[in-house]
Amino acid sequence: MKVSPKSEERLEKVEIERSAAIVGAHWRAGTMQGRDSNSADTHPKLLLRPVRLRSESGSSFNLSESIPAFGLGETFRVTCRLRGNRTLFSLRNQIALVTGGGTGIGLMIAHGLAANGAKVYITGRRMEVLRSVSGPYGRMGGEIVPLQMDVTSKPSILTSVSHIESTDSKLHILINNAGQSGPLDPFIPTRTLHPSASSFGSSLFASSSPQDWGAHFEVNVASAYFVSTAFLGLLEKGAKDLGSGKTGVIVNVTSVSGIMKLAQDHFCYNTAKAGLSHLTRLLSTELALRDIPIRVNAVAPGPWRSEMSGDLPLDDAEAADALSKPLISPPAGRGGTEQEMAATVLYIVSQGGAYMNGQEIVIDGGYLAVNPSTR
Repeated sequence: MKVSPKSEERLEKVEIERSAAIVGAHWRAGTMQGRDSNSADTHPKLLLRPVRLRSESGSSFNLSESIPAFGLGETFRVTCRLRGNRTLFSLRNQIALVTGGGTGIGLMIAHGLAANGAKVYITGRRMEVLRSVSGPYGRMGGEIVPLQMDVTSKPSILTSVSHIESTDSKLHILINNAGQSGPLDPFIPTRTLHPSASSFGSSLFASSSPQDWGAHFEVNVASAYFVSTAFLGLLEKGAKDLGSGKTGVIVNVTSVSGIMKLAQDHFCYNTAKAGLSHLTRLLSTELALRDIPIRVNAVAPGPWRSEMSGDLPLDDAEAADALSKPLISPPAGRGGTEQEMAATVLYIVSQGGAYMNGQEIVIDGGYLAVNPSTR
């Protein structure tokens, strides 16, 4: 590596003698220019990192970093830009739809997609809630757009399909997030309240009805099936829009509750989330066998703040305990954050996760590591 001073306020051209691999992309070494504020007689003896990398696949990567020079008090400010048409996680010019996107986890996901350039439709039944969180978002041209839709109504779903088809002609990303907590069995955590099988069974039998379970499965499982199948045509158009070998993508928001071996005081909810997990695998396989270019994956959150969990602060162990019911709280000692949710889903839907299909990513702070589960 060579550094050649040119003047008191000189530009230095540094040859980088190595290449790097960043998240699976192939990069080759390039050159950079930095401005040195030292005197004319001194200059940094070494720049410690490659600072300009060019992607062979046409991707771009921006870096702004301060690198101290050996033996000097000055700091070398390095700014570089890689030429290319997109970054690995960019969603520029892509169209996404997030059901239940006006609050909680759905809104976290919508923020993450829009921040990376996507136009994101958020759906729900309360238009005033959707409008309150809509508008331009982030620095990459992203936007959040309200779209009223009832995920349990086929006519409402088809109306949304027609709207997006007429407005954008395609869909690249579908997030099935809409859901509800369902009927509760609040006696279960006490464990000693019903010591006999007869007493325990009678309480379970009385705590909910078949109609309760049917309505819950309609929202938490059937809606994902009908929304996904209704949008398959637009998702295929989205895949073709991205180019040869690319895919549309569906992400179902499941839960660690569908993987737990304990009911957590809601048999119905845990059973429904397990059903949604398996629906993810069924759709993935059936689409793949028909060479339909749409990937289907799921993300299973642990303790996270949402409308279902209530307005709990999630930055301490006490709050995480409250969401964990009587079980062992996550080793992380807190609930998940918006950034962690957004980043996980962004990976799945971007080219970074393009090789993933039929999988369910658990993000739970280690919750399943210390509680009985099916995995």
